[in-house]
Amino acid sequence: MKFPWEKKAQYMQSVQCLASEVQGVNKLVNIKNVKLIIGFISDNKRIKNVGDQLKKQFGDAEIILSTSAGELCNDFCKETKGLYIEHSEKNFRDGNVVLQFFSSEMIDIVQIETVNLHCNDIKSGKVQLTLEQRLSKIQSELGKIQLKIPGATTENTFSYLLIDGSSASESFLMEAIYESEKFPFLFVGGSSGSLELNNREVGLNMSNTKLYYNGKEYESSALMAFIKLHSSYRYGIFKSHNYKPVNASFNIMNASLETRTITSVHSNNQETGLVDAVAEHFKMSSSEVLKKLANYTFAIKIGEEYFIRSVASFNDDGSVTFFCDIAPGDTLYLMEKNDFVQQTKQDYEKYSRNKNKPIGAIFNDCILRRYVNAGELSKMKIFDDLKNITGFSTFGEICGVNINQTLLSIFFYKIEKESDFQDDFIYTLPLKISGFINTFKQRKEQKLNNDVIQLESVLRNVSSGNYQKVTSKNEQLAILANAVNIMIESLELDETTRNKVGVELNNVSSTLMSTIHDINDNSSGVTSLLQNLETEMASNMQNAQELKENMEESASNTTEVTKILASIDDIAKQTQLLALNASIEAARANEHGRGFSVVAEEVKKLSEKSMEAVESIRSIASALEGSTNKSKISFDLFLELLESINNSIIQVRQSQDSIQDTVAEATKISQQVDTMSSEMTK
Repeated sequence: MKFPWEKKAQYMQSVQCLASEVQGVNKLVNIKNVKLIIGFISDNKRIKNVGDQLKKQFGDAEIILSTSAGELCNDFCKETKGLYIEHSEKNFRDGNVVLQFFSSEMIDIVQIETVNLHCNDIKSGKVQLTLEQRLSKIQSELGKIQLKIPGATTENTFSYLLIDGSSASESFLMEAIYESEKFPFLFVGGSSGSLELNNREVGLNMSNTKLYYNGKEYESSALMAFIKLHSSYRYGIFKSHNYKPVNASFNIMNASLETRTITSVHSNNQETGLVDAVAEHFKMSSSEVLKKLANYTFAIKIGEEYFIRSVASFNDDGSVTFFCDIAPGDTLYLMEKNDFVQQTKQDYEKYSRNKNKPIGAIFNDCILRRYVNAGELSKMKIFDDLKNITGFSTFGEICGVNINQTLLSIFFYKIEKESDFQDDFIYTLPLKISGFINTFKQRKEQKLNNDVIQLESVLRNVSSGNYQKVTSKNEQLAILANAVNIMIESLELDETTRNKVGVELNNVSSTLMSTIHDINDNSSGVTSLLQNLETEMASNMQNAQELKENMEESASNTTEVTKILASIDDIAKQTQLLALNASIEAARANEHGRGFSVVAEEVKKLSEKSMEAVESIRSIASALEGSTNKSKISFDLFLELLESINNSIIQVRQSQDSIQDTVAEATKISQQVDTMSSEMTK
């Protein structure tokens, strides 16, 4: 170990070492009374041992640790070649550790809480809890916390947050925090990362993230460290990303918060896939646009700030999965990449105005910044003259909300008087927190609006006869209706808004039920005639098969075929009548009959095929009077013809059944919508 810092008492102090060297680190820490230790480790298998060793040496200190996807430290030794500690087989096997020590002179109060995120269903890939159920469980965990921090304000107190990076629950936790109304502070931190060694190469492992506190390892959880500084100390928030907005945005229509996957957006007055929408913006094909997006990312906007949402994968089905939360109703902005080093420098220079030199910092830096800008890391000299900087490469950052591809730093300052420190972020923090809270509320309201729009779209599909599209979405519609119901029960809408939405839903329900009744009326006659045709055809097929099995050169065979011919002729006439009736019923239903006309068209095709079959069978009957071989060949053609007619009947039946299935599902949805409407207009 090498420790080049000055040999005098310090208020905070950074240390880098190997896991095996932690047991002697107390001899090198120049802080009289250690109040808090925050640390990051590359090896998840050694996190508990490291924590327990620190506890033995600093028994009175609170200790929280996180696995990382890479460590940051700028002043422990010059062998690192910069802020970013290099990934190597050696430092991974040895367990690289960076620690930040805080003195009791600097920190007044530390209160650490653990929160179960109830995310095992998400981790398993089989989501079971609804959003409301998940929020309720997390809120129950938060309800157990009793804060004991007298004199806390947003200027002297914050919560450093470490979250299981494999939980995909950062946004759920933040929403639950705001709904609880118990914590009027800034939550800032990052999601734990993890590394693994594969063929002597160090790479990411999204599943083995761990946290440590008070002698225990935690997974599927969050650690909340509420930190109150003494009056002569302050903290500031530095946030930087190297992307700028371009003139393109997309409203998210369908998305899953749990899987963080967008299936459709609203762009140019139509619902489409995100990739297709971006391709349309750039006037290129979808395959071409994927290469172009290497220099772009996305963001949401809260107030005047952009919060990055990075793409995890472009999926074969056209959907897009993100590393961060996305929700229906969010507006997604397209962002273009800037120079990594230059942008960070400009942002830090702007941030540093009217501030003294910091005494230290904790960096929460997205792993994507390390990977995407790997060739530029050595040029990051911006913080070289600062002391006591530690941090980690995260699986996502927290600054009131979840973000990606951002350097999020907590800088600490020692001040002589209040005027020595100015930080616009902290001074406007109450307004920012209000914006974060409103973001989650607006998501719910926009989601409700989107659901109404989608119900109206379903109604249009039913009315216009696009049954296939409707039927394919039956499962989604059931989920949709349930989701709307849940939201209405929980969403705090003002009376005017509730009545407005309720009236809209009532209109949807009324029109949908009218359509259902019309389709039911039109379908009843077709169903009855189809049953008669199916019975008649089944008998003909059986008779024809028996006739073939007993075939002899005999005129009697011709007689039997003639009987079948008469039956087929009768079927043709019935089918012709059925087609006519179906067309009349479709016309009578006006716009609601457009869907039913699909069946009418199928029946018409069956009628035409049946009439053609009659003439063909007459020819076959004549051929049956010839030789045995010729008769067999002709009879095979005869059977094929019968089979073709039968298949046509089956197709009509399938079309009819599809309509009936859709009607049944639509009836359920209509009932749910009607219930929702009634509840909202009470």
